[in-house]
Amino acid sequence: MGTVALISRRGGLVSAFIYINNHTHTTIFSNFQVHGFTRKTSLYWTLLCKNRDLGNFKPHVQANGAPLQSFYLQLELFHGYITRNSVYTRHIYSETTARHQISCNTVKEHNNNYEGHNCLRKELNMICRLLSDYREPHHKLEEALGGCSLKVSQDLVEQALKRCCNLGVPTYTFFSWAGRHPGYKHSTDACNIIIDILGNFKRFDTIWDLLAQMKKEGLSITHKAFSIIMKRYARAHLPQDAMQTFRGMVDFGCKPGIDDLNSLLSVLCKNKLASDARCFYEEVRDQYPPNVKTYTILMKSWGDVRDTAQAKRIINEMVEHRCNPDVVVYNTLLRSLCKEGRLQEAYRIFDSMKVRGPAPDVFTYSIFIHSHCEADQIEGALKVLGRMKRYGFVPSVITYNALIRAFCRMDNVDDAYRLLDEMYFRGVQPDVCSYNIIQTVHCKHNHVKLAMRLLERMDNDGCKPDLHTYNILIKTFINVGRFDRAVDVWNGMEKRGFCPAVTTYAAMIHGFCKKRKQEQACKYFEEMIDEGIPPYPCTCELLKNCLLQINERRIVQILEDKMRKSSSCSIQELADTMNLYPQRRNGTSETNLWA
Repeated sequence: MGTVALISRRGGLVSAFIYINNHTHTTIFSNFQVHGFTRKTSLYWTLLCKNRDLGNFKPHVQANGAPLQSFYLQLELFHGYITRNSVYTRHIYSETTARHQISCNTVKEHNNNYEGHNCLRKELNMICRLLSDYREPHHKLEEALGGCSLKVSQDLVEQALKRCCNLGVPTYTFFSWAGRHPGYKHSTDACNIIIDILGNFKRFDTIWDLLAQMKKEGLSITHKAFSIIMKRYARAHLPQDAMQTFRGMVDFGCKPGIDDLNSLLSVLCKNKLASDARCFYEEVRDQYPPNVKTYTILMKSWGDVRDTAQAKRIINEMVEHRCNPDVVVYNTLLRSLCKEGRLQEAYRIFDSMKVRGPAPDVFTYSIFIHSHCEADQIEGALKVLGRMKRYGFVPSVITYNALIRAFCRMDNVDDAYRLLDEMYFRGVQPDVCSYNIIQTVHCKHNHVKLAMRLLERMDNDGCKPDLHTYNILIKTFINVGRFDRAVDVWNGMEKRGFCPAVTTYAAMIHGFCKKRKQEQACKYFEEMIDEGIPPYPCTCELLKNCLLQINERRIVQILEDKMRKSSSCSIQELADTMNLYPQRRNGTSETNLWA
């Protein structure tokens, strides 16, 4: 008989100590993430073990502040140990929820679902690898897909499209290949995703061919699909095509309404096509009576060009048409005035709102805070923040980030950290941007210890670092010669479930080459090739030149051969950048470069 005790920490991180009396060892599981628990939750979990294979558990749970309905679903995440040893949960008791009876069959069923999820993840990784390896139009992607035993499903296709949205042509090839798979039919979400991808790559003819095919096959074409097309036309600065899309919706069974018009006007204004938006509005306003959102979009378009006179005219027009301006409309006007630097006039309107209405909301105060921060008027921003707190408003994470950024521009990191602490106190969860702003200052001044301490705080607070976090840390540590720290950060990425991107590899390789650490640079270059990630051509050239400077022509040849034997067609084509002899195509096959 043994005992297992778990005590939760802030953010849900739990350390577990398992001691089994009839064994002579102690097992420690750390950093077990319990999802769904609040920061105030205290969890005391006692498991009674029976038999040497931990075959039978009887958990007793006491909790404050969070429901435990889904807690048993975390068992299979527990270092994989519980699942592998066929542990069956018997009872879970909670002070905040009713007693939950969980049968062995339920756990077995959940384990089967977990295995299915693993299978889906493996197939998804396989598809993404193929799309990356066969990314050029002349690559035979469909043959490669046909050679894989994939169980095509709507979930698999949607996730693959989302993960490979930046590849364009191969993503659409996969979409078309999946659509011809027996027994499979594209979902509406999958069609909308591929339309967005094609629009991003300006493949508008392909989009209309796809819509015609969907109409022919009886697939549902939603208003959202046309909203995506109009957005992509606007981003490509093709306003007339966006307007024609609005008019052509009815041909595909979608009758346009005021919401569709608002969507069109919004994307046109966001892409600096406000004059086209206003002209089109005047053309169709009799067919589609405007609502508050329509006026707000038009007001914002005038505010973006700093014409508050026209913005005020729209408010008067709203009153004439008995469409009462709400707080969003006034916020739009205040934002326009602040952009023009007319803060005093904005404050007068703000004061009148408190008297005559509509009452200011949290966004009203945020407008003034952002305006003061952009002008480096930190005192003014703090005064507005104080008023905001007195009226019971809690700033958003974006507003806090603006204040943190203002302090960091002044190199006032201490006050930035105070704001970070205040966010937790007021129940606002900092995002990765909140930490990255401060991290940039640490890296700017080469404060290695402070940078690592902040990275640890991110882990403790449950905030996952992003690509920018890792890149700035790696570049900084290499620049100051702390290669050990750079390697620690790199190794920590895998522990946090983050996969290095081409920019992260480039930061390591370029940094080591700059410091004449060619061996380490080759190590990460090889890893990059093994992972099927095509390097930048400049990375290949830099590494090649660094190796030639120390007369390591043999290693350059080995790297070239490795690239030619890669499963990625793009990497094979990049091998020419490492070629020392134009007519050379085959060479040695050594894998240990520094043997």
